[in-house]
Amino acid sequence: SHILVATDAIGMGLNLPIQRVLFSTMTKFDGQADRELNESEVHQIAGRAGRYGIHEEGFAGVLKDAEPTAARVLAELMHKAPRAPRDFKAPVAPNGWHVATISSRMQLTNLREVLGVFMEQLKLDDAHFAVAELEQMLELAEQLDKSAARLTLKERFTYAQAPVDTRTESQVQEYLDWSSSHALTGRAGKPWFLDAVDNHSRLERMEQALRACTLWLWLDLRFPGVYGHVDEVQALRSLLNDG
Repeated sequence: SHILVATDAIGMGLNLPIQRVLFSTMTKFDGQADRELNESEVHQIAGRAGRYGIHEEGFAGVLKDAEPTAARVLAELMHKAPRAPRDFKAPVAPNGWHVATISSRMQLTNLREVLGVFMEQLKLDDAHFAVAELEQMLELAEQLDKSAARLTLKERFTYAQAPVDTRTESQVQEYLDWSSSHALTGRAGKPWFLDAVDNHSRLERMEQALRACTLWLWLDLRFPGVYGHVDEVQALRSLLNDG
């Protein structure tokens, strides 16, 4: 039999040929603290079992090594109907149309200013909508307005959405260097991480290179020709798959 090991992200609507879902724990870290899964999350995750038209019935349980109360908590939550959260507001993030429209109507070319206008305007209808967490996008936008001012507003907005690990200062600086080189020369430069790791590298260094590789490929998909030739991109994809 085949076994898939996954995080709770498996509950985000994936339809997979799974017959049984086993929880290793009934808690999760939500970015601030460890907490118990709620009924909606449990139904979403357990609901992956019995899908895809292969299995007529699905099963959910807990691993033997889960906390002693896990089985009881799962049984209780499975019998509770999911409820919409109180005072729910749909989080909204800007898209390209928002950025272009605000820029055009207000004659703004600074991405950070454009995003600031979007946030302020959305607050006018706070009964139903809320601004999505944009702290990272705002931080990157401010730096991109300096490092890559020659890029169009649309291009800087694309960069601001990139999956940058802002906790790693070196990756942020490399990313800004790529954007600056793109703005000045039309090319991002050479992917340093192709030659920076081998089988003897420390795990931390290999993980760092893998994150940089993922970011490079994300940008290559959106800026064809800027992030290397076809053979370089193929080498990067091989590195990512091997990792």
